[in-house]
This record gives sequence, C-alpha cells and structure tokens, in this order.
Amino acid sequence: MWEESIILLPPAIKLVFLSATIPNASEFAQWVADLKRLPCHVVSTDFRPTPLQHFLFPQGAKGLYLVRRPAPPPEQRCGAMGSVER
Repeated sequence: MWEESIILLPPAIKLVFLSATIPNASEFAQWVADLKRLPCHVVSTDFRPTPLQHFLFPQGAKGLYLVRRPAPPPEQRCGAMGSVER
C-alpha cells in the first residue's frame, strides 16, 4: 500500500523518508530514484542518541516491564561477551 502512495504522488511533491530500522536503505533509495527519475540520497549513522529498550504492558498490569536492555558500549563489555560477538 505505501508503495502505491509513493508511485502515485505528483512529481511536484518532494519526499523525505525517515527510518531508524530500514535494513536496505540503499536499495530503497535506488527504487525511489528510478521511479521518480531524481537523485535520492541516503544519510545514515550507527549513533543512537536514545538507547533502544523493549517494554511490555500486559493487559491488566499496573505498569511497564522492561524485557530487553540495550547492549553496553564495547569498552564496557566483559572479555567473554566481546569474544562471543566477534
């Protein structure tokens, strides 16, 4: 459905796409560039100003439950964890 929205937009509409999770940004940008016959630039970074955390709010619960903590920066990881990730 979102593809049709992009395809059917009038040429005068300028597009900006924001996503923190798109795994194929270059491929998507190439598709947009080919479709609109205009350049499409990808700007990306691995920097996350706010740590990603996952919470649950079960039905009937009285609060949030943290289910996944962000990974510590590499310099704070223990040796065992560092060797597993390599």
